[in-house]
Amino acid sequence: YDPMIAKIISWGETREQAIQRMKQALRETSFLGLPSNKEFLLQILDHSKFTDCTFNTHLIEDEFPSEAREQFLARKLSQNRHEMAIVATLHDWHRIQNFRVLWRNVSSGWRNNKYSPQSKFFQFPDGETLQVKYFYSPPRRNQSAHFDITIGDVEYSQVELLERLENRLMVCINGRLVSYITCTDERDPESIYIQCAEWGSVLLQKKGRLSIHEEEGDEEESGEILSPMPSRVLEVHVKDGEQVEVGQSLLIVESMKMQNTYSAPRAGIVKLFVQVGQLVEAGAVMVSIQPVEDSNE
Repeated sequence: YDPMIAKIISWGETREQAIQRMKQALRETSFLGLPSNKEFLLQILDHSKFTDCTFNTHLIEDEFPSEAREQFLARKLSQNRHEMAIVATLHDWHRIQNFRVLWRNVSSGWRNNKYSPQSKFFQFPDGETLQVKYFYSPPRRNQSAHFDITIGDVEYSQVELLERLENRLMVCINGRLVSYITCTDERDPESIYIQCAEWGSVLLQKKGRLSIHEEEGDEEESGEILSPMPSRVLEVHVKDGEQVEVGQSLLIVESMKMQNTYSAPRAGIVKLFVQVGQLVEAGAVMVSIQPVEDSNE
């Protein structure tokens, strides 16, 4: 069958003008969820032999071997990885906000004190996963929603969500204004499609913390239970090295005059990092559950 999705024709008084118009048209054309050769066509339009009109029918074979094309796409993915993760975070945050009915101006994960940031995890097509930590500040008069974002050791303290119109997201990242096309597959809300005129399109998968550690085989962090805010340990119901089942009570902690019971998210062997009466900081690991087969190795 004919795999052509669309045909784009540009015209200009000069070859250079026609090429520039074609590049602009391609950058503004959105293909989300479907594989396309849009980025490859932009590569051809930027090649000196094409712009100088000195090419022949062997241009692609000679100048664009498959290995070079794959390296080009991998390089664009690597260079813009943080930006992609930031946009995915804002898209997912906005999507969740739309489902809220009450207290829409109060950020999700709200606390009356600014303890620890919220986190989202995104997996890239090459398998790498990034954790995005962020604080959200609601918009004030004549201002936009503001985010303080950290990815690894890099901080982005000036991230603003300026506008959201249908599938278009207008974002300012450290003073740089960029427009993105984003959408989520209704059948798979964990899949986030992003397109930018500067680096093309990408599909990111939203991941939960536990599923990430299971996929990576991280024995030290799989099944971790973290303290969401400064807390005090009231009771510990298990011993270090004890084997537990899913849902078994592990410990009770007190924070903000409320008691919270934490249960085992998976079956395995317990590793304790706290004791009764201990004060723990926000984000501190309290318990880790290691799979039985891993603990016997």
